[in-house]
Amino acid sequence: MRRNEETLLAGFYIVLIGIGLFVFYYFNTMPGGPENPVKVKIVATLATQDGPGSVFLPQNFTVTEGQHVSLLFVNQDDSPHEFAIPALNVITGIVNGGQTAKVDFVPDKVGTFAFGQPSGMCTLVNQGAVCNGLAMMGNVTVLAP
Repeated sequence: MRRNEETLLAGFYIVLIGIGLFVFYYFNTMPGGPENPVKVKIVATLATQDGPGSVFLPQNFTVTEGQHVSLLFVNQDDSPHEFAIPALNVITGIVNGGQTAKVDFVPDKVGTFAFGQPSGMCTLVNQGAVCNGLAMMGNVTVLAP
C-alpha cells in the first residue's frame, strides 16, 4: 500500500510541474508577454497629400494595459525627429534621418494619450524651422485587459 501512495504522489508532482511549465510558457509567449511583445511601427516621413512638412504614420494605434510593447520608430525623413508619448513616459531620443530607434514599454494606465514630436525639437535641429505640428501628432489608445 505504501508503494502505491508514493507512486500516486510522484505522479501528482509530475502533473503539477507540467502545469507550472505550461503556464510559464503560455504567459511568456502570448502576444504582449515579455518574450513576445506586441510590435508597433511608427514612421516619420515627408507628407505627400497633406502638404509640406513631415508626418508620423500611423497617426493612431491601440494596445492593451499591461501588454509588453516594442515600438520601432523609423525616420524616413531627411531631418532628425524624436517620438514621445509623455503620459506613458515613452521617448526615443533624437533619431537622425534614415535611422531607427526601438523603445520597449508596458502601458500602465487605460485611456487615450497624445503622442508626437516634443515641443522645441524642430527649433533645436532646424535653426528655427517650424514643424507641421498637426501631422506629427497622434493618439495611442490603451484598452483595459
